[in-house]
Amino acid sequence: MYRHLRFIAPLLLFVACGKHKPESTSMVSHGMPAEVLLVGAAATEAWLKPLLDSGIGGPQAGLSPAEPRYRCSFIHPEEAQGDALGAALIILVKNRQAENRKLNTLWEEANQKADRKSGILVAGDVWAKGQKVLLLEASSENQVRELASAGGRLADVLFESECAIGLYGGLLPNKYSDSVMNRVAGDFGFSFPLPPQFRLVQSNKEMLWFIWEGRDFRANLWVNILPETMSNVSVDRMIQLRDTFAARYIRGNQGLNMTSSRSTEYPSFESPLNKIPGWRGWWTISGQWQRGPYRRFLMNDPAGQRCIWLEGFLEAPEIANNPYYRMFDLIAAGFNFTNNNSVARP
Repeated sequence: MYRHLRFIAPLLLFVACGKHKPESTSMVSHGMPAEVLLVGAAATEAWLKPLLDSGIGGPQAGLSPAEPRYRCSFIHPEEAQGDALGAALIILVKNRQAENRKLNTLWEEANQKADRKSGILVAGDVWAKGQKVLLLEASSENQVRELASAGGRLADVLFESECAIGLYGGLLPNKYSDSVMNRVAGDFGFSFPLPPQFRLVQSNKEMLWFIWEGRDFRANLWVNILPETMSNVSVDRMIQLRDTFAARYIRGNQGLNMTSSRSTEYPSFESPLNKIPGWRGWWTISGQWQRGPYRRFLMNDPAGQRCIWLEGFLEAPEIANNPYYRMFDLIAAGFNFTNNNSVARP
């Protein structure tokens, strides 16, 4: 259905066979990125869930204002068992005015593995491998509101925790995607975690293009390689380079160019783990109502005298974009240069 974009002059250095089926993997969560499980006492539900929804589920820069940064589900401590405790991201909220024996037990188990990050307790590998559990203790509605809204502190810690988890569930790389990335590492000197749904469709000495064809969306991983290192890149310079590569390789379904929307609404940011600079934005097709979000990251490779631009962009007008948009963040957080065994740095 979504076949709006096509390739220009494909030159394949190697092609991964699309007939390999992804093998089953162990899952921390069956969900997608940008999902959070809230656990709190029933007596606090009426005010707790709306507060945290507004604090961590507010609009995501670079997406529709109607689309939240995180999808939040709420359960009572008595329901926190079995699969529920296998969620990738969990927030435990302990209220001293609404004591709950089951919640206290969960809290004690998580607290044994917790460290403070920006003033918030974060525990890892509590009930599932790779999991992150945030512990919030508050005695009043105002205290929770302060935690949820104080400079975006809770949302920032959640984002950093999710990047530390990396890909999970059905997005975990398997033998097929690992074999593809081993070839990329051997031929290009870098690697990143590749969900098995992606297929390499085009590559040459300056570009690689991976596509995940969904039923009602298309997710793209697009890598541009330049023979120079870059620093202090402005938004205008980033857009100029992006549009140059797009003019060479990407066309709409009527042969028209893809271009980048220019807006001050989408500021630059840093990946919280490897501190690589990134940009948010929108792509459009000239003269057509085709539009979608992109995330673009810059990795410098001084040893190789080059820089790598890793981008994820979406064609998904009828579904929520944020889970896939967040997936691009998790992929970038795992980027590594393999020519000198160093993690990507700006």
